[in-house]
Amino acid sequence: MTDIILPVPEAEADSRLDRFLRRNVEGLTQAMIQKLLRTGKIRIDGKRAEASTHVETGQIVTVPPIIPPKDMPKVRQVMVMDPHMLRDLEGMILYRDESVIVLNKPAGLASQGGSGIKVHLDGMLDALRFEGTERPKLVHRLDRDTSGVLLLARGVKPASRLAAAFRGRDVEKTYWALLWGVPPVLEGRIDLPLRG
Repeated sequence: MTDIILPVPEAEADSRLDRFLRRNVEGLTQAMIQKLLRTGKIRIDGKRAEASTHVETGQIVTVPPIIPPKDMPKVRQVMVMDPHMLRDLEGMILYRDESVIVLNKPAGLASQGGSGIKVHLDGMLDALRFEGTERPKLVHRLDRDTSGVLLLARGVKPASRLAAAFRGRDVEKTYWALLWGVPPVLEGRIDLPLRG
């Protein structure tokens, strides 16, 4: 078996190496990536790299042959959208261009799936491709019980740029809470765990 040779296309420039590999090498898990990087078996232009390294257009990523583990995670489940769900999803769109989709996520809708969560935004994203070929990507998340503005990237490159903006604190987030009545203390600090 021969090594897998992956030239980095322009559309994937500035992606983290681990994310680039998971998108482009079937059967490669995050644990496998970490082990192969630690042992120097994954290389960029012949040199060792780290998972957080950002790849650049034209670089060559070399990966040894991959034998998928028997307990591979299941393929992403795409939700079947009935016309009412699709109408509601499209009604959440506040803004859309070639790079981003901005949604008004309602309270009660989870951003991603998990234990016992069957209906979630991540499972609906294929319905928001419109004329694009790539599946939109969540750039950040909001808790299920939180309503608010959620940003989706319409491709790998916008996702990478937006993730960098969130990491670099270039994005300002504002959270509002609605209260019933007026609290007895008008200001202060709560330093306790939240109870559900």
